[in-house]
Amino acid sequence: MTGIVVAAPSWLAEPGECRLREISDVVASRAPYSTDYAASILEDVASLRRLALQFLRWSNAYTSPILRLSPEILSEVFTYVSMMEPATSASLGWIRLGHVGYHFRSVLLSIRELWADAVCHCPSFAREEILARARDYPLRLHLTDKDHNVDSDRIDFMMSNIGRARILMVEESNSAITLWTHKPEAVSGARLPHVKILHVDAQSRPSREIGWFSSRSYELEPIYAPQLRVVYLANAFVPFSPENLTSLTLHRSEKSLNGISTNANDNLLPSPDTFLGLLNRCHSVEFLDLEYMIPNLQSTPSLVDPAHAIQLPALRNLVLDAELYRIAALWPHLSLPPSVCLNIGADYVKFPSLGDAHVDQERLTFLPVFLDYFLCGDRSLVTAMAVEIDIAQSMTRCGFLERIAGFDTDTWEGLPVFSFVDDPPDAYTNFIDVWFYRCAWNEIVSFSRYLKQIPEAYLANIDNLDVTEIAGEDLRHLLLRLPHLDTLSIAKTAAPSLSGLYFSATLENAAPLPAPKLRHLRLVDVAVYANRATRPESTTCFRDILDLALFRADAGYPLHSLKLIRMRRYETDGAQLHLFTGHLLQLETEVEISRG
Repeated sequence: MTGIVVAAPSWLAEPGECRLREISDVVASRAPYSTDYAASILEDVASLRRLALQFLRWSNAYTSPILRLSPEILSEVFTYVSMMEPATSASLGWIRLGHVGYHFRSVLLSIRELWADAVCHCPSFAREEILARARDYPLRLHLTDKDHNVDSDRIDFMMSNIGRARILMVEESNSAITLWTHKPEAVSGARLPHVKILHVDAQSRPSREIGWFSSRSYELEPIYAPQLRVVYLANAFVPFSPENLTSLTLHRSEKSLNGISTNANDNLLPSPDTFLGLLNRCHSVEFLDLEYMIPNLQSTPSLVDPAHAIQLPALRNLVLDAELYRIAALWPHLSLPPSVCLNIGADYVKFPSLGDAHVDQERLTFLPVFLDYFLCGDRSLVTAMAVEIDIAQSMTRCGFLERIAGFDTDTWEGLPVFSFVDDPPDAYTNFIDVWFYRCAWNEIVSFSRYLKQIPEAYLANIDNLDVTEIAGEDLRHLLLRLPHLDTLSIAKTAAPSLSGLYFSATLENAAPLPAPKLRHLRLVDVAVYANRATRPESTTCFRDILDLALFRADAGYPLHSLKLIRMRRYETDGAQLHLFTGHLLQLETEVEISRG
């Protein structure tokens, strides 16, 4: 045979040539066929393939930038990866990074926090190994049954290790499974030296709660938790000290065993003195959310000396969801910084419906309750208002919003109060947002009366209004109180709603034109028909919209822009739409249409 030359590095060339020469000689000798010898050749091929893969892997390790990063930088990278790809009971998530190579695995094993976060998501047989990798790092204990069942072993492990927790989270979605099993007495005085976040969202179980909770539950010795900053307790209670908290959420279900909305059971709530004492110690709380946790304070003094009111100097957001009279009774006890955002749910229910709606005259005077607070600071940025009636869910909204400081815009005119997907970011944020639940109006306690009794101070600077399902006459009453309004958005627009932008049919000679400075009109979720003869009463047609634009132009108050957002056309064609936009352009009105 001729000489064999192997194109290979020096360490491989000589043995490679020897092996190839040997095979060549065997072939040339015409010796009898040997199955074993053929298999040895194939084994050489497989070995060389494996060797090539190893070389390729090490080549990648040597040349890949991420694989050559220092352990410190890789630790930062892996921490971010763990946020994007957490380990769960259904997926290894970030743990798969350890399969890349020794360097990755070595770095992962050194990050105790990641393993401490995964202990509740690993199978039971792997728990001890995960705990060993976490070593003495405080654990993230998290149980949820939202997407899967939770076995009793995992529940027992969590309940018996809360003292090791850095983050303690329980989220129940299935009332048939109890994830949080500790009564308040069972954790009273417990040592939780590492816990920073305590989050227990339990399902309401009225029969259990009667035996679990009483007014005394809120007077038990608190847990020892010097690092605790965030508390969220729903249908559960763990005695705690509020002095160092930055966020406090206390929720109780308002549903009875048969699912009917009921008033809060005061036997299961803290006493008035205990409740007010708790709030008085929330010196560092920035976010406070109370849902059906306000006891009946009507027996306490209604006129509170401001010097003795509860000071919440760090507060930024306050959420109060309870019966209207309980919120009104609590309010005089509070002294808030002037920049707190208020979100009020009067007679709140989590699942509103038409069935339990009722008329309440106290709603007419509810907004004035907060007037002193409104007047305690500079409200020149509170320039937007949102009003909504949802008859199907028995809800009424009246909210006041302020401009976001530093928002980048050349002009505030024409900006929406609430942005949609294709709009710029929100330009406004809630300041006082009041929702009435279980709300019905009648001729005596009417929505029109409610609008007329809104204190003038709330409306003084409003130049942007967003309304939903408001009757034309009610809209007119409101617009007459908003002389500076330049931008209006009407959602679920119908022809009767547009009538609020005309002179009153009965007071045409005496009443001024509503919103004389109005220049920008947005009609949202509007169903448009070709003509009045065929359109249902709850919709509108091109002629209704065009007549409005013509009327205001003839009156000397033309619209500068008209936007139809998420418009749905019925019994119309492209030619009719083109004709409609052409008429508006003749009025020098900018037109923008997006289809729903």
